[in-house]
Amino acid sequence: MRAPAVRSHVSRSPDASGDAPGGVRDVEGAPERVPEGDTAAAVEADGTQHAAASGERTSEEARGDQESEKREPAGSAARSGTVAPRRGAVDPVKALMHRHSALCGRAVDPLEIAAGLEAQGMTDRTAARYRHRDVFSLAEEMYARVPRGAEAEHTGTATPGAGPSAPPGWPAVALVPGAVCALGVVAVRLTHGQARIAAVLVAALALAAALRAVLRYGPLRAHGRTAPAARAWTCWLLGYALLGDGLLTGVQGGGPHGPWPLHTATVLGLALAVAPAAGCARLFAVRAARRLALSRGLDEFAAAVRPLLAAVFGLFLCLLCGLLLISGELLGKADGLIQGAALGGALLLARLLTVHGFPDSASRVLGAACAAEALALAAVFAGRLPGCEALARPVDLLTESWGAGAVPVLACGAAAVVLFAHALRRLARASAHAGAEAIR
Repeated sequence: MRAPAVRSHVSRSPDASGDAPGGVRDVEGAPERVPEGDTAAAVEADGTQHAAASGERTSEEARGDQESEKREPAGSAARSGTVAPRRGAVDPVKALMHRHSALCGRAVDPLEIAAGLEAQGMTDRTAARYRHRDVFSLAEEMYARVPRGAEAEHTGTATPGAGPSAPPGWPAVALVPGAVCALGVVAVRLTHGQARIAAVLVAALALAAALRAVLRYGPLRAHGRTAPAARAWTCWLLGYALLGDGLLTGVQGGGPHGPWPLHTATVLGLALAVAPAAGCARLFAVRAARRLALSRGLDEFAAAVRPLLAAVFGLFLCLLCGLLLISGELLGKADGLIQGAALGGALLLARLLTVHGFPDSASRVLGAACAAEALALAAVFAGRLPGCEALARPVDLLTESWGAGAVPVLACGAAAVVLFAHALRRLARASAHAGAEAIR
């Protein structure tokens, strides 16, 4: 009684498979037809094979659909003549741009993006992970892929290699401290007693105001964060250059028994050297910006900037020594050449580090120099106490061999060496020569 049911099932299979009335098409993977005279067991076995074959066909079709979906974007892009953008993990640059969207959005040229990436620790080796040989080429792609409006293209641009802009008239402002100090020295030498003390105070205040103007207007201006303690350290170092040697000599002689001598020649030479310092800072900034525009890698840029920094620093020392010699000859005191050169070199390097975004390290080194000078004075004063003579012995031996000026020479000279080594490492970075907004 089950044979008719079998025939009915088999007779409906052609229609279910979608065959044309005139013939039967062979579909790959379809089960074979069962003749009408087969037994029920054969039909059940055939049904099992049919279900297995259908499952295999379904899995094969699913895999084929997935492969076709993967090939479809590339094929459609090839047919349309455009290049499909990289997606997901295939496009690491897109993920990097998402993390640095603010940096890319406000950058006016690829150099700012390169400087920002380098400031956050990216190197040429790291850029290789993003399929670029160096940070500069990676920054160029990131800059090119940022959508920009017509207004941004025409108004927010900067010329690569032009260097940072300087306000007009800054050379005249840089000459003011030297002129003020020269007038103050004349006033001090022409007065006596209480009038001299008043002249010294007025000259010191006027010189401080002139230096403040130079540090706020011109190449020595710091556009980013500064260290407030650096002002106190600078005032101490300049004050010690003016009064420290005379005070130390008087204390070692059992005094002071009266007003100690002022070393005005050293301070005058340093004040006159403010203008050369501003010019050297401007020269270094412009040349470093040009090297940054021409370099194709961080290592290449660092190798070009380090000799530039050494040359600019050497030029400043030569000009400073010349001004110290001139002021010493005019005032009859030419014994502060080495002391003034060490102090001037340390102050210039500290200011360069501050201008280019490293104020904390510069302030710490200047603070260490101040501590060394203060410790020398404290040791000499402590040596006058009963039973504490040994505390002053190292300073006494130093001054007996090299004079009272040996203390600031060692303190400021060591500070200058440390600052120069630090500047060779810090100022050789691309991030040190980009705007403050580029690295935030």
